[in-house]
Amino acid sequence: MTNSAPDQGIGERLRKVSATRSIAAIARDTETPFSSVHRYLSGGRVPAEFCAKVAQLYGVSGDWLLYGRGGMYVEARGRSDESAPAGDILELIDSMNALSRVRLGVLDGRHHATVLRELSDTLRRYEDLQADLNRRSASVLKDLAKGMESAMDANQVDRAYDLQASGVQVLRLCNDDDATRLFHNAKTRLAFNEGDWTSALESQQRLMRDSFVEGRFADGPSCYQLARTVLALSAANRVDDAQRLFEAGLILAQGGNISERYIAHLAWVGGRLYNESLRVRRSLELVPLWWDIAMIEKQGWMSIALQAKLLGGEIDVRKAVEYVGADKQALADPVEFCFWSENRTDAELLLSEIGEVPLTRVRDEGLVLDALKLLVRGSPRSGRSLPEAWAHVERTYLKEGRDQARVAFYGALVLARHGFLQHAELQWRKMIDLAFDGQALTAALRAAAHRVTLRLFGRTRRQAKRVNAARDFFEAALQEGCEAFRAWYQDWCGGVDAPRA
Repeated sequence: MTNSAPDQGIGERLRKVSATRSIAAIARDTETPFSSVHRYLSGGRVPAEFCAKVAQLYGVSGDWLLYGRGGMYVEARGRSDESAPAGDILELIDSMNALSRVRLGVLDGRHHATVLRELSDTLRRYEDLQADLNRRSASVLKDLAKGMESAMDANQVDRAYDLQASGVQVLRLCNDDDATRLFHNAKTRLAFNEGDWTSALESQQRLMRDSFVEGRFADGPSCYQLARTVLALSAANRVDDAQRLFEAGLILAQGGNISERYIAHLAWVGGRLYNESLRVRRSLELVPLWWDIAMIEKQGWMSIALQAKLLGGEIDVRKAVEYVGADKQALADPVEFCFWSENRTDAELLLSEIGEVPLTRVRDEGLVLDALKLLVRGSPRSGRSLPEAWAHVERTYLKEGRDQARVAFYGALVLARHGFLQHAELQWRKMIDLAFDGQALTAALRAAAHRVTLRLFGRTRRQAKRVNAARDFFEAALQEGCEAFRAWYQDWCGGVDAPRA
């Protein structure tokens, strides 16, 4: 039996350890599943064995990790060579401040003028030191931020984390606004890329706070920072907070001197947020704010608009293909839309428009297309059975922990659609285990998951609570304007109620 660490604050301290390395790296070093590490960092119960591994591997003090006592690192190992000078200098500055306060308290009599001169000289040296440190550290911090961006562009995640660790130390010396903003931008991007929503939100909230002047957006980029904070809140499963922040931000942006393009971007983020929570009616209200840009720039802008229009029943898949034109990447959302509808005609149309994507292309676009082919066409021409074909797809795409939920969702839907219910239930159980492990799921995937639940258990007494949740999901979506679900759901119900717990 494993014993949990005695301090409830351990999750927060583990997140400090993870600030200098990726979740994947910690999982690899400690030989712990990615999903388990993610759960520990998110505040779940942490086994003592895992704490021991972290302390041993990274030189972290056990007393600090378990109880919050003492310093973060074991004294024998100490800080890195790069951070030690920074610590020494900061200690010197603190000592000078303390000395200055003491001297102010002992001024008297004939020594008054002499002590004042000494204090003035000390403060001048202190201010000069601060200014020099700020100039030097600002230059270094900007270089580190640019290095992080370049490393991320080259998919060199470990290097990006190494540069970030150095930047955290340099930031202790730096009081330059531009350099600090550049570093936090890079830090936020890295956290977003690695699915570390807690760190992403922490950095992004600081960037947003700094962008406000007297309760208003300072400029267009300030509006952009608020939009990114909305995305971070949504990714951290704080959807209600994200929606409240978005609505307040939109009012400020429309009432201020903000360009239409920044307002359009904020509205696009809001549309994405409301699509994911299936509040389609509100999303459709926002579409006019960015539709003109979507028609010009297509790709990302068009994607969210098509989601809303498809879910709201304003257009069908054929019309979506017409809007997209030559931009094949924007067809990803209509493809996912075909999953819950299982419309073979629409799916074949999309597949013919997009063309072939090699199975070895390990990306979400490749996965969704390969899954859709099996969904609408059944067993492949290779002669494999459908379960064998899906097992091959699964092996190909399970490259990172974050992909597991998505693969399980598709597998459950494909296998259930063609009557392989035992195989589908195995995928369904993976899906349920992973769905609540911090992995972001699109509205189409959630709809597909609930549809599988209804298909597997909707006419039985098994999994009645989940069947009820699936029914509630579709009923709530219909109330929020998801007209695309109406015909299918009414047909499924057929006038017969699903079992209630």
